[in-house]
Amino acid sequence: MVTLTNEYESDSFVSEMSFNEDKNPVENLRRTLDIQGDKLNQISSNNRELINVQSQLARLRSELEKSEMLRQTLEYELTLLRTQHGKQTAFTHHLQNQFNQANDQIKQLQLQVETHNQYKENELKGKDKKILELENETETLHERERRIEALNEQIQKMEKTFTDSETLSRKNLAQSILAKERET
Repeated sequence: MVTLTNEYESDSFVSEMSFNEDKNPVENLRRTLDIQGDKLNQISSNNRELINVQSQLARLRSELEKSEMLRQTLEYELTLLRTQHGKQTAFTHHLQNQFNQANDQIKQLQLQVETHNQYKENELKGKDKKILELENETETLHERERRIEALNEQIQKMEKTFTDSETLSRKNLAQSILAKERET
């Protein structure tokens, strides 16, 4: 236990005793004891207060140490989280780059497909036009063929008529020659 006495207090006590020696020694002793009791009470009170303060200081130091440990733990966890966040951010950037590259490739492929489709569409239009021209030409040829067939039929009819007419003319001529010969 720590006492709060010092040399000044001791000297003051001695000087009070010498001042009071002239008076009644019992009363001096009683006063001295009262003063010492008051001082002892004051010292006890101060010691209790000191012990209380030291106890609070020890408790606060303990809490400070716990807080420091917690702070260090939290700093470590924060460092881990920052590291993880950095890795996740890097991974996210990597994925974003891959996504952008894939989008660029898709756009290029779409452009190629559109260009190819346009080319094929133009090619189909050309082929459709050619087919239409060929169909028209075929129709014209069929029409000519039908006319030729009709003309051939007319020619055959005319030839038959001519042949029949010639045969009839020969017959008539032969009969007229026979009739003239019979007359002669």
